[in-house]
Amino acid sequence: MDTLYFYFYYFQDRFIGYPLVIKVTVFLVLTLITIYIASLFRIYYLPKSIDKRENQKDDISERYEKEIIRLLTTENNETKYEIANHLDIDLTKLKDWERYRISTLLWRTVDDLGKYNKNNYNAILAAFMLPEYWEDRLKKNNITNESNALRILESMNEAASSSAISAKTSVTNDNLRKHAKSAFMKFDSNDAFRYLEDDFDKDFNALDEIRIHDALKTRHQKRALPPLIRWVAMAKNERFKAFLISEIAYFNQNENADQILEIFKKNNNTTVKSAAAETLGKLKYDRATPSLISNYPYSNTKVQNSIIKALGNFEDNTVLNFLEKISKEVHNKEIQILILEQIYKIDLTSNRFKKLKENSNSEFEKSIFDYIEQGYAV
Repeated sequence: MDTLYFYFYYFQDRFIGYPLVIKVTVFLVLTLITIYIASLFRIYYLPKSIDKRENQKDDISERYEKEIIRLLTTENNETKYEIANHLDIDLTKLKDWERYRISTLLWRTVDDLGKYNKNNYNAILAAFMLPEYWEDRLKKNNITNESNALRILESMNEAASSSAISAKTSVTNDNLRKHAKSAFMKFDSNDAFRYLEDDFDKDFNALDEIRIHDALKTRHQKRALPPLIRWVAMAKNERFKAFLISEIAYFNQNENADQILEIFKKNNNTTVKSAAAETLGKLKYDRATPSLISNYPYSNTKVQNSIIKALGNFEDNTVLNFLEKISKEVHNKEIQILILEQIYKIDLTSNRFKKLKENSNSEFEKSIFDYIEQGYAV
């Protein structure tokens, strides 16, 4: 070791004494050698790695694809033991990479088929012990592995364990934690909606909306959702509150319309007020029309647009009179088009619409009416 230190300090002293040109040359040569070695790695190792992955895919497809497609498309239900026998599965010899490739094959096949035998799908998962495999990967402290595992487990529906997913709902990584919370809502049978409390999570965003909406749709397919107004009342984050109000409209929870109307009247947040207005329209809650009309003049543009869209759900003369009136007063062309769209939708006789068209003053205004009549805007 002393000898190594001796030569290290010897060459270091010699190098320091060299002119600048030699130092730069040595640095460039070492850089080029590093690039050369990296290039060799890329040329020889990466293609072999890619070939290995492709060979694995081909091997799994050749062994299992036809039988998996048959099982997923047949009307006959089979047990995991029958499937294990058909596919000649030996769990003691099954390697991790094989389970990984089988999972991706199964996932891709289900996605391609659309409709499939769910009993046999769950039996295939059980025969290969795929949920256990992915739950084990979910426990790894590696964000990439955890994210992939969570995504695969989410695609397994009820075959996945909510307890395994629950363990990731408190991790520090925001994306993984939020994904785990929304996935948990799909599977847990006792307290699936607990993460709707406390505004779901910090920094609620559009991706969170997509994930929660997907989870709620999955729950709704199994049984009717509880009234979402409960979590609207608890929400402090205005964006999250507005999102839940919109979901009430999507799932047609008419029993919540009274409370939504009260929110529209009392809440001054633009996002919440807009969501409440559109939800009242989608729920066709006609008792809301006086409030919608009376609030219109005192609202900002975003809320006004939502009120106009909401009124387009009520086939009522009072609404038609109001829309006709404001269509003549508005100066914003986009809002004017929106108003005319709603008139066209609810004017069943088309008399009002035709009258407005006849009274239009410019070619541009006439083109708006033609555009709407051709169905492009509605």
